[in-house]
Amino acid sequence: MLYLQALCGSAIADGDANIKYAWEYIKGLFSRIISSIENGMIEGMEKDPNSPPVGKCSQVLMDLVDMNLSVLNGIDPFDLHESIRTNLNELTGGKDQHIFQVEKLNLADKEAAQLHMRKYTLDICALLSVSFSFWPFDICFSICRCAVLWIWGRKYDFLQNMTDKTVPRALLESETRDYIDAGVLQNSPYFSVLREERDIDLIISLDFSDGDPFMMESLLLCSHDFHSDPQRSH
Repeated sequence: MLYLQALCGSAIADGDANIKYAWEYIKGLFSRIISSIENGMIEGMEKDPNSPPVGKCSQVLMDLVDMNLSVLNGIDPFDLHESIRTNLNELTGGKDQHIFQVEKLNLADKEAAQLHMRKYTLDICALLSVSFSFWPFDICFSICRCAVLWIWGRKYDFLQNMTDKTVPRALLESETRDYIDAGVLQNSPYFSVLREERDIDLIISLDFSDGDPFMMESLLLCSHDFHSDPQRSH
């Protein structure tokens, strides 16, 4: 069950591509949320004339998402940073802008640049959370924080601290487990178990691709290479 829980089902087994896809999806989600707010479809925004303008907060959020995408794509995000700085200055009255400076960002060092953006994103979200209270934006701040703190392939170990002596000690002591994503397009971990000498009774494939490619390819391999036809059910 632990391995089933930890299954990574990306299509391309590429952590960088996966996080780019996640940020692109977040960008689209934020655009829809902001559009709903601007069109009056989401209620709850106080009509206090002294409250910070929604448009400024929206722009900071979208610029922040674009900054993360720019760094992932190796593009200088300085113009986006300047836009964020300008809008934050209006939202906070010029106070509490103790955030990372992108002038120190070295895009040639990919890992360091992503760590820099993680701290930058967390700082921006913290400032916005204090300066701007509106539940749709609170959700957006939480999503940004989760995105920069997410580690692809890491799952919580639900066996931690159990008293069952049959469970390996490493599983009892670790809070999380890290797994390598094999990629559903490659299906690389599956075919190695199909050899006849392994005497496999059951293969569980969580494949939701169009046309059931894993099932079809497995049947072809079994029929032509291993001379067996495994029973299957849907």
